[in-house]
Amino acid sequence: MPLLNNSIFAILTLAPGVTGLNGASDNFNPEYFAGMSANGASPRGNTYNVDGLSITSNITNGAANLGVNPEAVEELTVETNTFKAEQGLGGSIVVSVTTKAGTNQFHGAANYWFTNQDMRAHQPAVHRQVSAVQAQQCERRLRRPDPEEQDVLLGAVELLRQTDAQLSVETVETPQFLAWAQTAFPNSLGTRLLREYPASAVQITNPSFRTAQQLIGSDCGTTAAANIPCALPMTAQGTWSRAPRRNGLQYSLRVGDHLKT
Repeated sequence: MPLLNNSIFAILTLAPGVTGLNGASDNFNPEYFAGMSANGASPRGNTYNVDGLSITSNITNGAANLGVNPEAVEELTVETNTFKAEQGLGGSIVVSVTTKAGTNQFHGAANYWFTNQDMRAHQPAVHRQVSAVQAQQCERRLRRPDPEEQDVLLGAVELLRQTDAQLSVETVETPQFLAWAQTAFPNSLGTRLLREYPASAVQITNPSFRTAQQLIGSDCGTTAAANIPCALPMTAQGTWSRAPRRNGLQYSLRVGDHLKT
């Protein structure tokens, strides 16, 4: 089935009685809180199991600590009532995932998923302001042949390479203020911080600087404000452009019981 962001949590709302929104952006978050619930219960009552092992967070109620690679999933069960005794830890949704087992022949699967801002719908008026987003996801799955009386072996690997360009308007100190601070207080900690840790990747776009008089008021030019000149530009607005990378890797290996053929 097509999956939003390649996450199995996206299909929970297909079950009867389940409402809400999927909160998983992909399979590489440390905790997945699906804002979905069943039969009027709270999303905090959701529980999650993989091959009989609980992956429900011990810190955040209703969150899962694992985003299972869809290529490794054989079956996904969503239960909203008639829970078994061993599933009585929550009161809303019980999600049970069963991973795939081996067969008598080699089987494998691979897929590559790519998206960026040019593939997304947008409003023409703000097209140039859309941040660039590139996500590349690669999955591989391999099953070992399973002759009679041999263990079942399944391996799955998922790789993420993402670049998310972001734009924001920030207020930064002006070069004039830094020059004044280096002259008036060359050895102070504040001047050292301004000098050694300047605002990087910021392009000043607003020429209307804010002066000391606008920021400090009537105390500018007096000893109460270290005699800072009232007309000195202290701050300006600039556009901060950054493109942090978010890379991820997850893999799983299942060794099962003997399987008769």
